[in-house]
Amino acid sequence: MSATTTTAVDRVSGHGRSLAAYGTALLIAVDAVVSTVGSETISDHSSGAGRLSEALVGIAFLTAAVALVLFLPRGVPARVTSLPGIAATALTGVAMLSVTVTGEEWPEPIVTVLVLVNLVGLVAQGVIGWRTRVWPWWAGLLVSLFLPAMFFLPNPVNSVVMALIWAGVGLAGRRS
Repeated sequence: MSATTTTAVDRVSGHGRSLAAYGTALLIAVDAVVSTVGSETISDHSSGAGRLSEALVGIAFLTAAVALVLFLPRGVPARVTSLPGIAATALTGVAMLSVTVTGEEWPEPIVTVLVLVNLVGLVAQGVIGWRTRVWPWWAGLLVSLFLPAMFFLPNPVNSVVMALIWAGVGLAGRRS
């Protein structure tokens, strides 16, 4: 593909990028409410509020993957380097939705590898997006902090912070 050739992803306006990021933020914000209301049963992903929470976050991860695709930088090396984060984000969403459907968690070694690839991939995409001017430095930082917020902050604080992260990414999409 020549440097002047554009793909459908290249032609997406900032509004499309923002819409995907804001959709992710909305889903995670709804999860914060579910986590607050169902705080006693939220850790059980096989029933009730825990299952609903897992479904909301699973769909949010899928919409986050779409947003990341829409924020892909130009240039083959930058795009190839961004793909592991996108793929791992999407696969994490699939894993969460699988838990919602089956009521059973994926094996821990698979989840561990998936989380590590996702973490490294999102940090890489955050930096690459900033370096290629797809988004400002602060949006790259937000993307990089998404998984640490998920794992190191307590429920529902993590959901609030994660929703704010994606709202910030949505704002960056409107500016790009």
